[in-house]
Amino acid sequence: MFAVLYVINLGVFIICLISYIFKKKPANPDIGIQFISELMRTWYIWCIFWIGLEIEMIIDNQIRIDPANIIGTGIPENIWHFIQYVLAVITIGVVYRRISKGKTIIYKLLLITIQMLINGFAYFIATIAYVLLTGIDSK
Repeated sequence: MFAVLYVINLGVFIICLISYIFKKKPANPDIGIQFISELMRTWYIWCIFWIGLEIEMIIDNQIRIDPANIIGTGIPENIWHFIQYVLAVITIGVVYRRISKGKTIIYKLLLITIQMLINGFAYFIATIAYVLLTGIDSK
């Protein structure tokens, strides 16, 4: 059940690692190449969120399958979502600070918005896969 989540998170980690390795800025780029270069340069920072989410899922699943847990619930939902919000805010803050100096606020917000949309879609898929594969709400 965790094999699929592990593969998803491993894929995200590999993408983050490749982005970190190839984060060089091209010499004298046009605005499109510069934007993509900036996007790739800050992409690896999202590993903060994804590694935190994976740790949270593992802890939640271990609490659920623990035989001493009579109720059978994992991490309470308010704590579950709070941890994810904190991870997202930290990640977005670090991405904002890592964007090159001298860029406008609109440029930075556009870059962060694109990354949030991509990671939001991946987050949706990962959490739905976690719920379906572990059978959390199937009772």
